[in-house]
Amino acid sequence: PLPSPVRVHDLALIPSDVSLALAEGQMMGVVGAHLHLRQALQGVADAYDVALIDSPPSLGQLSILGALAADHLIVPVPTRQKGMNALAGLSEAMATYRKLRPDLTVALYVPTLYDARRSHDREALAALQGMLRPLASPIPDRGAVWNDSASAGQPVGVYAPGSPVHRDVERVTAEIAGAVGLPYAASALSERRGNA
Repeated sequence: PLPSPVRVHDLALIPSDVSLALAEGQMMGVVGAHLHLRQALQGVADAYDVALIDSPPSLGQLSILGALAADHLIVPVPTRQKGMNALAGLSEAMATYRKLRPDLTVALYVPTLYDARRSHDREALAALQGMLRPLASPIPDRGAVWNDSASAGQPVGVYAPGSPVHRDVERVTAEIAGAVGLPYAASALSERRGNA
C-alpha cells in the first residue's frame, strides 16, 4: 500500500525516501512488480484529481515503475547535448513500456534549461522542434530562484510569487494541463495561494 501522504502547500505528498533504493533492487525478482504502483494508485484514484509521479532522471527500475503507473508522460528535455543524447534511450524505453502499456503516450516534451543567448541552446531547441511532438515552449534557465526556493522548502509560486520564474511555471503548467486534458486557471491558483 501507499504510505500515508503529508499535506504540504495544498497537496497530498508522498516524499521519496531511502527505502526506494532498496526497492529498486528487489523489484527485479518479483513478477509484476512494475505494475504495483499503478495498482496502488488505482486504489486511491477517487480521492484525488491528479497524481503526479516524479521519477528519477534515468531509465532505471523506478522510472519504469513510474512510467507504467502513468496515464501520460511529461518528458523534460534539457536544451543541452546531454539532453539530446538521451532521446535515443527514451525511444527505446518507450518501445519497452508500450509492450506492457500499449496506450501509454508522451503527452508533452518540455525543453528545459533554455538560454536564448547561447547559440547551442537555440540550435538544440530548433532540433527538438523538428524531432518531437508535442513540444512545450521552453523553460528558461533561471537557476538562482529555483535553487533558492528549493533551499527554502517552498514552491517557486510561494517563494517568489509573480516573478519571471513563477510566470514560467504557470505557463508550462497551463501547457501540461492542456496536453493531458485538465482544466487549469492560473488566476484561481493564485487566489487560493492568497487565501492559504
